[in-house]
Amino acid sequence: MKKSEVIYILKDMPDESSAEEIIEKILLVQKIEIGLNQIKKSDIYSESEARKKIFNATTIKTMDDAQKGVGLGKPIKDISHFLGIYKLD
Repeated sequence: MKKSEVIYILKDMPDESSAEEIIEKILLVQKIEIGLNQIKKSDIYSESEARKKIFNATTIKTMDDAQKGVGLGKPIKDISHFLGIYKLD
């Protein structure tokens, strides 16, 4: 990320923003840029690849486990929000 981009982010934020809020905003914009660059390069996972990667990285081995919250600490109803366009490395 360039200094000019950081300055643009800072100018867009309220004067009362905390350092934590500023850092979070910069990191968010940086992650979005990384994701957009991955899309441009077609460096993305399909939904089935992402599902496999999530299931292999956790104790979740079936959709039933996911719905019960096995390995996650709390139950979830839908894991589709994990299956976005970004690589999960």
